[in-house]
Amino acid sequence: MNLLGNARILVKAVLPLVIVAAVAGGLAFYARSNLVQLAVQARQVVHVQMTRLQNIMNVQISVNEVSILSRNIAMEFRKEEMAGYMQRYDAAKASALASADTLIALSDSPERKAANTGLRETLTEFFTISERANVLGLRNDNEAAGKILLVDAAPVRRKVRDFVQKRIDLLTAELKRASDNADRSAAEAGTVLVGAAAGGLLAALALAVAIVVFGITRPLGRLVGVLRRMAQGDADAAITEAARGDEIGAVGRAVEGIRDMVARKAAEQAEIECLAEAAAAAERKRTMTELADGFERAVGGIVGLVSSSATELQATAGTMTATATQTAS
Repeated sequence: MNLLGNARILVKAVLPLVIVAAVAGGLAFYARSNLVQLAVQARQVVHVQMTRLQNIMNVQISVNEVSILSRNIAMEFRKEEMAGYMQRYDAAKASALASADTLIALSDSPERKAANTGLRETLTEFFTISERANVLGLRNDNEAAGKILLVDAAPVRRKVRDFVQKRIDLLTAELKRASDNADRSAAEAGTVLVGAAAGGLLAALALAVAIVVFGITRPLGRLVGVLRRMAQGDADAAITEAARGDEIGAVGRAVEGIRDMVARKAAEQAEIECLAEAAAAAERKRTMTELADGFERAVGGIVGLVSSSATELQATAGTMTATATQTAS
């Protein structure tokens, strides 16, 4: 939270966008990686299985061609034709054995390798028998050559044919399973991608909201609350946002400075008012004293005047009494 409080508002505003962009980029990279991986796996499966099918079918084609060429040699009397048959025979034999070697090389399990090795051994046996018939055919011993082909070579050829058909069926089933697995993997990858996208975006949005709420809106709300309390006369309101290192902290420190300045002005004004009140009280006291002194002097003058008048009246009365006495005498 300290890091969030010290970060600039611009950083906090941009950070959610960066997070969302990073999540989107990560999801895009994840999707691309998964799709590339699925494509590689599918391509590898298709390539390997198609290569196996191609070679096992080539074995079948080559064995059929070898069988036909051996019968032709057994029935042919022309040397040139027999030489041509032998060349084609050797090419078909080499092609079949090469395909068997390729199948062995592509074996991904001990069982598959053992089956393909057995196929090659059966092919070798078949070619050995066929070559015995070819030797007799080249000598124009057609009856003996045909007998070997019918009695000895035919069962081995059927064995090769049955084996090849089983391998074709097996490879076709494996290719279908591989296709189903690829479809299932693509569906699972899509589900994972959608889930990851939803979860990632929700997490990014939640983090962005948290950054905005805890980094901007709540601190601003607390600062506005402090300003309202100050407006209502609470000059001692604590401004905790002043400790932040972002723009909200700068505003909080400015408000804190204004609060302190207002407090100083209020103290100065209170002191001025106190001094003014003391001066007014002293002035009132002085005035009252002057009034009292003036009143006392006025009353004293009046008393003196009355006393003098009384004395004069007394003297006049005395004189009048004496005169009256004299007159009466």
